[in-house]
Amino acid sequence: MEPRAPIILPISENLRAVVHRADDNRRAVVLHIQAKDREEPVAFRVSTTCPIISHFWELPQLRGGNWLTVAEDVTPDGYRLWVNQSFLDHPLVIGLEFQTDCNPAVCVTGVSLWDGEGGSPSLITLSQTP
Repeated sequence: MEPRAPIILPISENLRAVVHRADDNRRAVVLHIQAKDREEPVAFRVSTTCPIISHFWELPQLRGGNWLTVAEDVTPDGYRLWVNQSFLDHPLVIGLEFQTDCNPAVCVTGVSLWDGEGGSPSLITLSQTP
């Protein structure tokens, strides 16, 4: 059985990403991105070595109806996400499913800040119940 221990990836002195294997999909991981001491902008690039076949993101702290501008892209070597929330004050959750039969956690090689350059913004509505 492959190990399920989380992998911690530093992003900056204040930010880190924790990568967990998904419980319900052997080819997927869930990343929790969290600021330690102060808020940070919500814009990240996840570097990967395996093709991504599906993805999702969520900001669990948002309740009710929200209009958000987002830019997200799946690239040959990763996933990029920018959300127009001014600051990350709660965890951001990203889920990635890979085209692989090995441990999907090894497909994630790093997480870094992204300036949103080259992304295609779109307006979405997000509704989450309390």
